[in-house]
Amino acid sequence: MILWGQSAGANAVDTYSYANPDDPIVQGLVAASGTAPRNLGVDTTSFSRMAAGLGCGDLSAADELACMQKLDALAIQKYVLGNGGGGNIGGMVADNVTAFANNTQRLAAGRVAKIVSRSHALSLAEIDMLLASDNGSEQE
Repeated sequence: MILWGQSAGANAVDTYSYANPDDPIVQGLVAASGTAPRNLGVDTTSFSRMAAGLGCGDLSAADELACMQKLDALAIQKYVLGNGGGGNIGGMVADNVTAFANNTQRLAAGRVAKIVSRSHALSLAEIDMLLASDNGSEQE
């Protein structure tokens, strides 16, 4: 399996390599026009603003999440699109489990998956070629 993402999706794909250094599950990563941020914040207020806008406000963090998980995905999508897109809603937040506050330190310590990784757009033929390679991780 290959994870591929473009722009913000590419940031998430690259972030995945830091979250699972010893058991990445996937064979390769393709990040088109984006990489993991060096440092992630821990501010979750944008999620809480969105939750409040969808009727899940004034709750504990656990109850807020449970309420949001019950919502229809299309309702959330309509809310996001009606409020200027995802950039105004939020992004990745460091939880130090799936996304980390300091990726630079993790990289220096070798805490990154050792799999094929490309950080530009590739054709399907190029992706097949990379997966056939046993050279480990490559960055361009």
